[in-house]
Amino acid sequence: TTETFIEAQEKTGVNQQPLFDMFDQNHVSFADTTTYPNTTFTGAKVFEFATSDSATTDTVLGIKVKYNTINNVGDIVFESDHTSGTFTYKSGTDTVTKNLAEGHLHYTTGRATHNSRSAWIKRTAESKQRVIRTFIVDKSENNFIVTILFELSDFSKILTTSPTGRLGGK
Repeated sequence: TTETFIEAQEKTGVNQQPLFDMFDQNHVSFADTTTYPNTTFTGAKVFEFATSDSATTDTVLGIKVKYNTINNVGDIVFESDHTSGTFTYKSGTDTVTKNLAEGHLHYTTGRATHNSRSAWIKRTAESKQRVIRTFIVDKSENNFIVTILFELSDFSKILTTSPTGRLGGK
């Protein structure tokens, strides 16, 4: 068999986000010009730093990284084309816009084999989202309602406690 070398994307700058091919339900690339004539798809940034014009340039990354700040603790914000990106192609005389979320990624498992992956992977174990509420107590503010949600899927099971500690259904 004859193998042809296919040149990959060229890196032209520091911290340049890599682009990934995406595929439809028939495993056809969104870049395929037979299935998607005049496609504007050039690759998806699956995982990238979000940037903000108002941010200070990060000294290591060299870009203006966006942070979500809660109580002076900053979390870096990331973005993904997979959940929000689109591309267009021609279908006859119509221009069609397709969401990247309709597609999936391939990862290579062998010379001619792959597995498919969406941007969302189901966890094998449940995770807990802890909620911390902070109350300021002074002479005028000393009555607080505490909400307990036992099952996210059933909001009828929300209970509240009063300052006396008694539970009441809400």
